[in-house]
Amino acid sequence: MSGFDFLLDFAKPVSTGRPERSRAMRDLGEYLEGQLEYVRSLSRESFAEIRRLEHYALIGTIAIWSWLAGDGRIEQYGFMAWFPVVLTALFGIRAYGHYQYARAAAGHLREIEIHIGVPMELRWDQLETGILPRLRVHTGFAFWIALFGLTFGLATDHQWFRILL
Repeated sequence: MSGFDFLLDFAKPVSTGRPERSRAMRDLGEYLEGQLEYVRSLSRESFAEIRRLEHYALIGTIAIWSWLAGDGRIEQYGFMAWFPVVLTALFGIRAYGHYQYARAAAGHLREIEIHIGVPMELRWDQLETGILPRLRVHTGFAFWIALFGLTFGLATDHQWFRILL
């Protein structure tokens, strides 16, 4: 026995609790499929959250303006006319963040689908091409711009209450 036999003990494989390479390669497909479903659900949830934010911003704006329109409150609480502007801006920023998150998820999804060999016609990005998905994105941006413009216009010049009432 030489003086270097103790090195052989270090060269022996140590159980780390990790699966072997062949099993890891088999599990990679399962992992990618699970990740695919998870990222798809994240993308769906992001778009659903954008729709909820649109509803909240619209309902909040209508509620505040309706309250201000009653019994001449606009004269007494004129500063409240700026709350819908702030509300719309904050919800709009949050919705844009969800949109960017969904776009990043879609890019990651595209890479996973290419890696695991999903046929082109079944890929997630095929659902995002075409007129309807682009129209949905453009109308979403138009909604936020229109709502912000309307609330800003009403906040800067709320003389229209006198005309309506």
